[in-house]
Amino acid sequence: MNWLAHVSLSPHSSPAHQLGNLVADLVKGRVWDGAASEIAQGMALHQRIDLFTDVHPVVRQSQARLGASGRLRGVVVDILYDHFLTRHWDTFFELPLDVFVDAFYREARLLVRDCPPDVERFVIRLIMSDYLRAYAEPSGVLESLSRVDTRLSERLRKVELTSSYFPAFEKNYRGLEQDFLTFFPSLIQDLGRSDEVG
Repeated sequence: MNWLAHVSLSPHSSPAHQLGNLVADLVKGRVWDGAASEIAQGMALHQRIDLFTDVHPVVRQSQARLGASGRLRGVVVDILYDHFLTRHWDTFFELPLDVFVDAFYREARLLVRDCPPDVERFVIRLIMSDYLRAYAEPSGVLESLSRVDTRLSERLRKVELTSSYFPAFEKNYRGLEQDFLTFFPSLIQDLGRSDEVG
């Protein structure tokens, strides 16, 4: 799952938990000195979400819709699922998406003042670019895939690009959407957070 999903699956009453869930990959799951316990809990939840997602048969099915092979299909599916979460937000959460995102941005700006500089830079850039809402339209998905391409190693870029999967996304849109609508409730159920999220 990508950024919006990770933030949304933390308790909405705990911005620090949401922040930890968001930045876990950036810091490789290592909690910095002085971090609130909720940040550590968010990082642990991030890992649990990733472990569940990586082996789920529906996620594998989504990857297969993008092609028979390719190292970056998992990364692409993560981004595509955030697109579908944006589109179907009201199915899963009571709080409107704009209200949720604005509240997280407001609290995150305060929390990152006590975070390591790389975390602060990442979160401020995410807020300024409004990345949590960037997936609403297919054009935003393509922009996100293109941003990922810029972070790939030169060696990998010669083999494949995440943006090269965009035509397969458009071609298999309905199937991928149904995959997400099957997968996301199972993730929420596995986390046991249906009474805490939303």
